[in-house]
Amino acid sequence: MIKGLQLDGLRVIGPVATVSRDRYLQGYDELLLIDSVASLYGRNSIVSAIRAATESVFVPVTAGGGIRAIEDARAYFLNGADRVMINSAALKNPGLVMDIAEVYGAQAVVVSIEAKKVSKSSWNCFFESGREDSKIDVRDWVGSLSAEWVGEILLTSVDNDGLLRGPDERLLDEVAAISTVPIIYSGGVADERQALQVLSNEAVTALAIGAAAHYQRLGLREIKSSMREFGLDAREI
Repeated sequence: MIKGLQLDGLRVIGPVATVSRDRYLQGYDELLLIDSVASLYGRNSIVSAIRAATESVFVPVTAGGGIRAIEDARAYFLNGADRVMINSAALKNPGLVMDIAEVYGAQAVVVSIEAKKVSKSSWNCFFESGREDSKIDVRDWVGSLSAEWVGEILLTSVDNDGLLRGPDERLLDEVAAISTVPIIYSGGVADERQALQVLSNEAVTALAIGAAAHYQRLGLREIKSSMREFGLDAREI
């Protein structure tokens, strides 16, 4: 398990099975396992990591990285993933998203968007762990995604990822205003106030936490308590 800064400068956190088990015992609702350089190196070796993580974890697991065909998605499901996450292949071949949804259902498909600012008020969709620019505007891509084929969008602010300086509020607001697909937000959240700020957005169904969880910056119980006080659903730990 690794964590990066702006999806780069990767730092080792620990063995996948151990870290996954620890996060499960801490009370996190779901786990996201992503081979962040799978597309870059043309591999899908995360299968063994999914199997290792799910042996002792009893919450949903979403896995991504290296899915280029429906056979790759099938392997992920067979080895314990509850949902698959697609970024590079979806940008290059949107029909793949539909193919997977037709077999496994839209609820099993998450489209990952690595949003990186390219001007003061616009973001492009990047891939290969934030290295390559697709030249596709994030808002155009989000507007083309249908809830008929996609269960959720993982919206990652590449500019804020791992920096623990707060979420990209403008990016989230812009995407939330046009998306017909529920959003998981990721990138920069460092404390309970910022977590609640993101989760109070009506378009957001979940918050994905990386650095703040791995470096013990966030109190999960405090977040969930604040959510309930605010009238938001939160599973008991």
